[in-house]
Amino acid sequence: MKTFENLFSIKKPPVSEEELQTVESEIGIEIPISLRELYKINNGGYAGPNETSYKIYHDAEWIGGINIFYDIENLKTTYLHTFKGTEAAGLGDFGTNRFIAFSDCGACFICIGHTGKDLGKIFWIETDNPIDEVNYLIFKLADSLQEFFDGLAPSE
Repeated sequence: MKTFENLFSIKKPPVSEEELQTVESEIGIEIPISLRELYKINNGGYAGPNETSYKIYHDAEWIGGINIFYDIENLKTTYLHTFKGTEAAGLGDFGTNRFIAFSDCGACFICIGHTGKDLGKIFWIETDNPIDEVNYLIFKLADSLQEFFDGLAPSE
């Protein structure tokens, strides 16, 4: 089983329960348990020793690599400004029920669902190749954060 501690190298001090509750009250959404647990270990960081040390596959095809785990402030800002702003601008369901928790080396995002049937599931949002001017390719990578971590393959 892969853990956060052995996947991420550059790390920040953990987030307290009080800080998590403050962010949740500011955004009006509960942070999924698995993501909360990561923030209690570490407040963001870079994947692996080389910043892009893990490849992500979908249906056995390489699609990108994990680069950054966003700190709690970036999680909040991205949710409030990117997702909510995109939705308000009529740019489709960019992920109103998902937090951008991770980023790849390009312009794509790795998200975790925070509501309904998507709760705790990990998704890929392909922002650099939109379906049309208002919709993006979004697909599920894993049913849990642990399954996602376990599926990461080291870069060569």
